[in-house]
Amino acid sequence: MSKLNYKEYYPINDSAALKETTYSNLNDAEIKRWNNFKIITRSKTLSNSLLENQSNICPICSKYLNNENKVIHHIDYERLCDFEDNYSQVVPTLKNPDRKLKVPKCDICPNRELCLSKVVLIHSRCHFILHKMEGRIKNDEKKRIDKNRLFVNEPSKYWLNKTTFENLELVDAIFNLINTVSTKQQFKIRYNQNHISIKPSSFIYFKPDDDNLKISLSLGDLSEWKKELENKRIPNKLSKKQKPRLSFTIDFNDFKEHNELFIKILNDAINDFDSSQNTENHQLTLF
Repeated sequence: MSKLNYKEYYPINDSAALKETTYSNLNDAEIKRWNNFKIITRSKTLSNSLLENQSNICPICSKYLNNENKVIHHIDYERLCDFEDNYSQVVPTLKNPDRKLKVPKCDICPNRELCLSKVVLIHSRCHFILHKMEGRIKNDEKKRIDKNRLFVNEPSKYWLNKTTFENLELVDAIFNLINTVSTKQQFKIRYNQNHISIKPSSFIYFKPDDDNLKISLSLGDLSEWKKELENKRIPNKLSKKQKPRLSFTIDFNDFKEHNELFIKILNDAINDFDSSQNTENHQLTLF
């Protein structure tokens, strides 16, 4: 399991303490500048610069940063932006396609290096766990009950201790691509106590165990994919109790080696789901 370097990236201060001490006497213009510095986490310019400076590596876990699940993390909040004003950019969501956010003017700032020295780019997962370990997130598991199953919205320390970081990255990659392909339904990922699932339809779920990841599918041409998996000598099982379900166990290296096969299996399952939702078939590309 990869060593996780959380403590090294704990913030050396926080905005609440600075507001009562160093920044207790800011004027209106300075408050605007400080607020702009605090929202540099929204800056694509800074994100791209950090990505390049860090050679696309998360300093917490030493793994590659993917395109979706990364965030700018403040190590030091003590700085005033060079600008009082900011941009208003449309950042749509499914629920609010017209959502607008204030974004700092990092793209035209001559002193970006000062800000870059006070932040790092890390995985969203690493960011969540860092602040939990630091104590900023008090409600440790953010638990909810769903059909008598306990789950959390983020992979807590429990899951990081249960499996490898590579397995969780693999789950994230597959989950993000499912949402990209299936345009009629946006899924949510849920970290249950014993497995990781997607909702509202659980046609695929994951069960990490040490260095291995069990993937279970209930859609697609399961009999055909069982033959293909056996040809590759990948452990699998086709269960026909109630609803047929194909399960196979791999690790990250297996996925890389047989990438083309797994892409086809996932495409078939998602296309099967889309067909049942009266949507068009889409093609999936992974890595």
